[in-house]
Amino acid sequence: MDDLIALRHSSARANTGAQRLLRHAARGKPKRLKLNRDMRADDAFRAILSDCLSAASAQASVLKAGRSVEALHHLRVALRRLEVMLGAFGKAFSLDWFGDLRSRAKAISARLGPARDLDVFLEDLWPEATRDGGDFAPLRRAAEDARAVAWEGVEFCLVSEDFSHFLDDIAALSQSRLPMGDDRSIRRVARTLLQKAAARVKKRGNPIEGGIQEDYLRGLSEAYTRYFYDYTESPLLIVNSERLNFVDSPEHLDLLVERMNAMRGGREFFNRA
Repeated sequence: MDDLIALRHSSARANTGAQRLLRHAARGKPKRLKLNRDMRADDAFRAILSDCLSAASAQASVLKAGRSVEALHHLRVALRRLEVMLGAFGKAFSLDWFGDLRSRAKAISARLGPARDLDVFLEDLWPEATRDGGDFAPLRRAAEDARAVAWEGVEFCLVSEDFSHFLDDIAALSQSRLPMGDDRSIRRVARTLLQKAAARVKKRGNPIEGGIQEDYLRGLSEAYTRYFYDYTESPLLIVNSERLNFVDSPEHLDLLVERMNAMRGGREFFNRA
């Protein structure tokens, strides 16, 4: 599987250079999913689910190598995408047991939440909140202490059986050939999901959402896809990490750095034979 450095072997033994490489790699964007409107909905679901899993695994690997505010944010984004996927397709396929996986994704995200909230508070909100002066030192110390405890919770969560079993179950689902739903195409299922989303917007009756039309939701979805899967602002190297071990084999890291230095732009792929 072509991942953007989904490094499964990252650990506390990773050196500083490897940590920087992991963080750099995790900022990249995966290659565009090969979906088409006539694809069966269950095949499209597995492809999207596998993409979400790769993103979550990559960010978790970064966090296992060392603390990263950015990686924690992106891991929670990946978990949220999994929540949405499992909820939407569980209803589309009439598979209630998807709800259990969705609840587990939500529970893991909740365990990571306190650290993310305190990161935002101390990194983004603190300068604005204290700009008028005053003695905020006690509050700062208390917030930093709480943040340290919250990050210990993140570290514990990522090495827990709950987290590893969840990723294993998502991987098994993405690779299984169990029948899901009927023979409908992803186009038909997506249209149904979009109509239901529009109906929920209308039912909520929120004035801010009152003017949202189905065409807008469709355009928003397409724009999101183009941004995340057609990234061209900088050179992009997509690495197949299946035969690479950056922790125990320094020569693998040397190969990758050499390959990165040889890039001349555009989108390229690196596969170690």
